[in-house]
Amino acid sequence: MNKSEYFKARDFSLVLGGPLFQLLRRAHLTGDALELLRRRILVISLIAWLPLLVLSALEGQALGGSAAIPFLLDVDVHVKFLVVMPLLIIAEFVVHRRLRFVVKQCFGGMLARLFAARAGQPVNS
Repeated sequence: MNKSEYFKARDFSLVLGGPLFQLLRRAHLTGDALELLRRRILVISLIAWLPLLVLSALEGQALGGSAAIPFLLDVDVHVKFLVVMPLLIIAEFVVHRRLRFVVKQCFGGMLARLFAARAGQPVNS
């Protein structure tokens, strides 16, 4: 494996560089390496949850009204938006960090031997 293949493997990311990542960077919700995790969790969770609160309050469904379960008393909605969504954002960061290690292992081991065998170079074990 040559140096450029090694650096590509080391810098591999499913998260960095895509359109969503660029949008988050422009909104100052992330840096070059997925920093600002707390800020991103807070803003994205509030963007998802706050409009529901506002709309239910405008319709009079926040604390009562004709709804079977008022919005502020519906635990299921709060768990989805205020617990699960932050966990998914944290999972993005964890996958980003661990996948780099996995790709590095693949390129350093099995795939490196395969590339060397195809190129007719001796394989270092």
